[in-house]
Amino acid sequence: THHGGWGWGAKFVDFDNDADLDIIAVNGFITAGKENYWYDLASWTVKGEDVSDAKNWPVIGDRSFSGNETTRLWRNDGQQRFSEIAAKAGVDNQHDGRGIVLFDYDNDGDLDIYLANQGMAPVLFRNDIGGSKNWLGLQLIGNPKTGSNRDAIGSRITVVTSTGPQIRELDGGNSYSAQSDRRVYFGLGDDMIINTLEIRWPSRRVQVMRNLRANQILTIQEPSELPKVASLIPTSRDKIMMPPKRGNIPEMVLPPAERDAILSELEEKVRSHPNDIAIASKYRIQCIKLGEFDRSTRFFESLTNEYPKIRNIRLQLALTYVDKMPKCGGMAAIVCKGTLARKSLVQVGILIEADETWWPAVYARAMNHLHWPRALRHSTMAIADFKRCIALLQNQTKSGSKQVRSYHVRTYIGLGDALAKNEEFKKAQVAWREGLSLFPGTPELKERIALKTGEEALAFVEKVRNLEKQIDTDFSFLLNP
Repeated sequence: THHGGWGWGAKFVDFDNDADLDIIAVNGFITAGKENYWYDLASWTVKGEDVSDAKNWPVIGDRSFSGNETTRLWRNDGQQRFSEIAAKAGVDNQHDGRGIVLFDYDNDGDLDIYLANQGMAPVLFRNDIGGSKNWLGLQLIGNPKTGSNRDAIGSRITVVTSTGPQIRELDGGNSYSAQSDRRVYFGLGDDMIINTLEIRWPSRRVQVMRNLRANQILTIQEPSELPKVASLIPTSRDKIMMPPKRGNIPEMVLPPAERDAILSELEEKVRSHPNDIAIASKYRIQCIKLGEFDRSTRFFESLTNEYPKIRNIRLQLALTYVDKMPKCGGMAAIVCKGTLARKSLVQVGILIEADETWWPAVYARAMNHLHWPRALRHSTMAIADFKRCIALLQNQTKSGSKQVRSYHVRTYIGLGDALAKNEEFKKAQVAWREGLSLFPGTPELKERIALKTGEEALAFVEKVRNLEKQIDTDFSFLLNP
């Protein structure tokens, strides 16, 4: 994050709702003509002039002074690494930015971005990336009778899910020339339940709530009476109860009625937005977490009959069959998995026949073939489909119809894995290295390139690409920058 610009407003924001905080910053001083005022200023200062008062500086005229600097958006990968993705996310605004407002203007659970600019029109960016993950919004109302202010400014909120704890503080507005949404938002990743919500009100009293559903905006008013509880947040006045480390918290077991309510709500959203890959993928992933595989399949079979030409719905149906494969057990497990895989291939085949250039369908078929046991010889078909994916992307980027996106690296990882499974180690290395040259620093590619022999590569790929484990079918990555 060292390379910013002439910075102004900056904010932490979990724009993709993956449970870690990203950073956005606006830049630029004065954008005018093509000439650069820096040269005039530098030439003037070497003459020994007094620079302490700007009124003595040379006339700027129509020159630019640190102008045309883009907004920066640094994405947190959850491993204390940040990458700058403003252009890929579509927020590489080159106005002279000043203030940043983060607010959920459409109340869909992800934070949208409003930029105030110097001498230029403001810009509103609607967030369509965070919708694939879970979230929680809080509207806090303090109780003046207890010593809090009505806006609850100064509150500290902690949420704990199966992934781990997160903390937010409600302030009166920070950053430069802007005031963001007073509501407090948490991205929750794939977690559907908040194990514990703690609010430390400005009155220093602590309120604790448990077992809350994700994907809602809660209005919470500070009660007049609160029981004394141990705080999740360490202070000198309270008994300390530090939250567990991330990943060490058991996931909540939901009662049947709660499970049904969560899935019914998502089903209604999918019906209302059948072309939305994020919402549909989110529903399937929740079905996987809850073990509701048959419900997911029945739902998308019904929708496919209702909307036979909406390709997102048919793709999701194909993926429901893949989702269930690891659950096949017993003596007939391979027959069960084979039946499900073929059902998936039939649906994907319909999509490819309708449009052989639709990348998601070709990629879905490649991933299906990749995970079959090596003895069944699906690797060659996976290789052909991954190569087709790469060719489609290359043609689309050359024509300008599509930009290179972060998820494109998946095709190089998959091609190398298919080649390794087909015992073509040298070709696998070529595919992985080509991917790394296009997407430097990708951990999955580095890990594979470090493999020394074909035997090592084959053992590695068969461990990570098989039908025994849950296959990653969350296609909301298509929304990633």
